[in-house]
Amino acid sequence: MKGSRTVDASQTTTTETALTAITVPSWAKEVVGCRALVHKTGAITAGQEVLGFFRLTSTIAGIGSQEYPTNALGATLGTPVGTGQSHDWIPWLPMHIKTPGTNQTITPSINLRTAVTTANRVVFQLAWR
Repeated sequence: MKGSRTVDASQTTTTETALTAITVPSWAKEVVGCRALVHKTGAITAGQEVLGFFRLTSTIAGIGSQEYPTNALGATLGTPVGTGQSHDWIPWLPMHIKTPGTNQTITPSINLRTAVTTANRVVFQLAWR
């Protein structure tokens, strides 16, 4: 991996929402991986799970829409104590998208499977070489 970019946003609804487009630089030969994750940054509401997927659109010719799953955070049992919930490690998902040698954009859009009430962050990271 020679370069990467991370974008993030708050998301609590199931409405598909585009994050900031990621520019893949002209020197990159291919996109090689991504990480798609959700995490709680504040109060956790009892009984609310968090999971979803990112749909990617791109200016790279010949690349259709792609979907990559996020990690999942299970619903709490009983009243949660404290704030925040995340995973210590999120794996890279392999990708092999050849780039044309010019700056290109890839736009991740988050799709939560269930709505949550508070403090939900979504993050998408893309890597190239």
